[in-house]
Amino acid sequence: MANKNEHKKAITRSHLLSERGKILAKYGEDLPLSTDRVSFEFDKPNSGWMELMIQVNDEIANTLSLSSAFEPFQDMKEWLEDIVKNDKRCSKKTSVLEIDCESYEAMIYYEPVFEQRETNTGIFYVYDTADDLIWAEAYCETSVFVKSVYKAIIEYAIEMALTPDFVEEWVWDAYNSEMGPYNEDSPELKDFFLTKVRSKIVEDYIDNL
Repeated sequence: MANKNEHKKAITRSHLLSERGKILAKYGEDLPLSTDRVSFEFDKPNSGWMELMIQVNDEIANTLSLSSAFEPFQDMKEWLEDIVKNDKRCSKKTSVLEIDCESYEAMIYYEPVFEQRETNTGIFYVYDTADDLIWAEAYCETSVFVKSVYKAIIEYAIEMALTPDFVEEWVWDAYNSEMGPYNEDSPELKDFFLTKVRSKIVEDYIDNL
């Protein structure tokens, strides 16, 4: 069984590299004159599961099923921070967010593009191992992209702070190792999620745009 799993992973990695190559070749030949809009929308959690809908230019590209067993928001925050740091340094380093959706994995990429333009741009795309394909892609203005995704996360966290069952449905499981000082009725847990997802690095970057 282990050999079969390793073989499948090797095939997936090979296919991913092939698909990434196609995306980079496409944009390498001719960058669009205009940029795309990317937005994230999070659904209310249910029994430890949360749907993340990704839209490009107001059209739904697809959804990811997020699991509280593999809490994704810390990695999402660090991914945005990495994009911000690369943008400030004019670095061409790729920022990758890997999300474990239990039955499959999703890899969300942001590839910086530095051309002679007024603003920095990048290529956003999503690959998941369930479909073994890239099902969302966009050419983005980096600052607009970061602001859009971060705004979606923060607005969601503020909304969930006012949702009574959010602690039970998500926070308690997702951050179980940090729940020692609390019980499920602790008033401090109301803003726990918001505190976890906020980023001074990203907020300073947005404030200085």
